Amino acid sequence: MKTLNLPHTESTITSDHGLVCRWHQSCFDLFSGEIRNWAQLQQDGTAPGYEHTGDISKNPAKLTVYPYLIQDGYLWIGLD
Repeated sequence: MKTLNLPHTESTITSDHGLVCRWHQSCFDLFSGEIRNWAQLQQDGTAPGYEHTGDISKNPAKLTVYPYLIQDGYLWIGLD
């Protein structure tokens, strides 16, 4: 699967429009925000190497997706 590294982060976008989180490696659909794959966690609910973020096993949640428009070289994001 081809991925694209995002600027200023270690997160990636997959060729099938998935967003892979740099912290816990969960994958989300960029269009719907739905969870495609949740993190592979240790027994205590933490992600390997990111134990300081705490137990993330109890709160898997889809991403909020905002409407957007690219026009004349500008990105407009709807926050209503």
